[in-house]
Amino acid sequence: MNPSRAPDPFHGPVRAPSRADARRNHERVVAAAVEVFRGHGTQASVPQIEARAQVGKVTVYRSFPAKEDLLETITELSLERLEQRTAAAVCEADPYEDFRRYVLELFDTLAHDRLLAERRPVTWRRYAEMVLAALRNCTCVEDPRPTRR
Repeated sequence: MNPSRAPDPFHGPVRAPSRADARRNHERVVAAAVEVFRGHGTQASVPQIEARAQVGKVTVYRSFPAKEDLLETITELSLERLEQRTAAAVCEADPYEDFRRYVLELFDTLAHDRLLAERRPVTWRRYAEMVLAALRNCTCVEDPRPTRR
């Protein structure tokens, strides 16, 4: 294993490889892991991911030495996508309508993404903080309810 890519619990996740072919394989593994974990949750196996990505075991373990590393990466990726969607939803031209659609999309995502559902204790607190921060930081959101006199 190349020491520059070795996992280091004190300095964050493993970086993507620098060689173009290795980077493509890494991206295939991540894309396959997203699909497999969403469908099968944490019970999905690394061999299922290998098969979906059409790569060998060594290719997966080179970037992700343990299944938990892969789970962390995919969970983080899913949360980043939700964070981007949250920020976009609250700052649209019609933030109330877009946020309403966003909430429906969110529940659909959570209903069909077994990985996020199963890693709920790990993800929900962070996700709730992210949504609240987006709402607090966006000055374009107005209360759509009619004011009472």
